[in-house]
Formats: sequence, C-alpha cells, structure tokens
Amino acid sequence: MRNIKYQLIKFTVNSSGEKVRIAFDTNNLYEKVSGIFMSMPTENCHKNSCFEMQMNGEEIFPAGFETKFLATNQSVSPNERFFSLQEENIPAKGNHAEAMFTDGGFSVDYPYDGIIYLKLTNTKTA
Repeated sequence: MRNIKYQLIKFTVNSSGEKVRIAFDTNNLYEKVSGIFMSMPTENCHKNSCFEMQMNGEEIFPAGFETKFLATNQSVSPNERFFSLQEENIPAKGNHAEAMFTDGGFSVDYPYDGIIYLKLTNTKTA
C-alpha cells in the first residue's frame, strides 16, 4: 500500500451566497490527515467564500475561515499546494467529518463544482 492517498470530496454550489453542507468519512486505510487543498473553477469563487470543518466533533477550521487560505494558483508546485495539518495530528482511519462551504457571491457562473483534496498519510511518510 502507498503511504500517501489523496481523497477528493466534490460539492456543488447552485446559487450566489449558498451554504453547502458537506459530510464525508476519511479513508479507513490511512492513519492521518496531513494536508488540505480547495480547488474552485476560478479565483473569483474564493472571493468572500468561507469554509468550516469539524472532524469527530473537533473543530479543524472555524466558521468564517476564508477559502483563499486553502487555495493556490497554477504557479505553485503541486507538492506545495496543501495547507499543512501535520502538527494538528488529525486521525483519518474512517473518521467522520462535517463541513460547510459558504459561497461569497462572486462567481461568474452558477452552478459550479468545488473539490476538497485531503492528503492522507501513514506513519512511514514524513
């Protein structure tokens, strides 16, 4: 088995200002959530948009956390795009997560799809 897995969580925003509830379980074959990245179709989708997330009832990102802190542009190497969660020591192993994405109202086109990328690791990775 590989020591790193990227788990994708897709969600759809149908209208300006919409709040989208997202629920998922992490892959149970991996020990830890070590990073997160949020991809949107355009940079405008991040303007004034917020994200909050709890895992196993524990707050990871508080309400009002701006999605722009979880995103990069194409000039950043793919290996450096993830917001590090290494120090938080968040267990994966099939844990349940609840999240809320709040659209900032600046997308040119609705509906649009967003993707949350979780970087899952096992102990053997640094």
